[in-house]
Amino acid sequence: MDKKITVRKFLIATHGALAEGILSSLDIIIGKIENVFLIQAYLDENKSIEEELNVLIKDDQEEEWIIFTDLLGGSINNQVLRYTADRSAGSSGAKIHIVAGFSLPLLIEVLLSDPDGPAEEIIEDAVTKAREQMVYVNKLIALPTNQSKND
Repeated sequence: MDKKITVRKFLIATHGALAEGILSSLDIIIGKIENVFLIQAYLDENKSIEEELNVLIKDDQEEEWIIFTDLLGGSINNQVLRYTADRSAGSSGAKIHIVAGFSLPLLIEVLLSDPDGPAEEIIEDAVTKAREQMVYVNKLIALPTNQSKND
């Protein structure tokens, strides 16, 4: 039996121009990555998030999407969730994964991962590693209270 080839695509969906800024940073740090798409909500009053999703995500079984949204429970995340729920109810189309509250380290980890690796594992691992990147640096570099600055 032949293995179905899946094309993994990525969508960064944010309020305003954050997605474009993130993509600019990614291009500088890791270079251009194929199959990365953006939705920058509320910049163009004539475009709805749902319309943009319908243009991007087709009912294609060979596509797998990892969608990054800026805020869990935010309007964009809710639109993506609704869209995903509609597709999963009887649809055998594209497989969709949603990651809310993304960070640059998380995106780098996912985008540079093995394209043939299981998305669920890649995402879980990237979320764990991204959490480790969030550090209050002042506390990290602070001297213990029992040491003087002259030691």
